[in-house]
Amino acid sequence: MLVAEEETEKNRQAKQRRLQAQHRLEDLMNLIEEEHRQRNERVQTLSNSAKNKQDAIDRRLARVARQHVISEAAANENKDSNELKM
Repeated sequence: MLVAEEETEKNRQAKQRRLQAQHRLEDLMNLIEEEHRQRNERVQTLSNSAKNKQDAIDRRLARVARQHVISEAAANENKDSNELKM
């Protein structure tokens, strides 16, 4: 009877170790999945930030180009009006 109890206890402990190992593995996999999700969110955030900065640069360049055209037109208009006065 003592041998059977020892075997039962060994089997129980072995099963308990397997279950604990399985839980540790599941916890580790969940942690890796969460870190992966957070990394993807960070990459997406950085990508959006870079896109927004590029859009701002493009708008600024377009604004500067429009202002340049306007200032040239004003300078030409001023030159033409000065020539007419002479």
